[in-house]
Amino acid sequence: MSLSHIQQVTYTRGNTTITDRQTITSGGAVVIDEAVATPSTDLQIACDVDVSQMKSCIMQCDQDVTVETNSGSSADVTFALKAGAPYIWSTDACFTNKFATDLTDLFITNASGTAATFKAVFLFDPTV
Repeated sequence: MSLSHIQQVTYTRGNTTITDRQTITSGGAVVIDEAVATPSTDLQIACDVDVSQMKSCIMQCDQDVTVETNSGSSADVTFALKAGAPYIWSTDACFTNKFATDLTDLFITNASGTAATFKAVFLFDPTV
């Protein structure tokens, strides 16, 4: 069964509008929708993704949080997510995927003072 991510960005200034819409399709996904209490330090969330098979991803939180990959003490990658400002990547992106090492877990730290909801979707090719 195919799964699709639709990424759409619209920029508007005055009478000028630029819209980009991409559809990325593949067969596997990891979906995360997790409550993160405050304060929380290194809340561990299982996230098993082979980055060489990754086709797209989005991570978003409704509060400022820190997301670390694979370790809460010596992370492979650290993201400082701002509330409502997602990290979005796809194979069609004009920048390199920040995930260079396969994912096993995400570690979320919430020091915002407000409970948070962290959401992420990783779309990947499940065939090897």
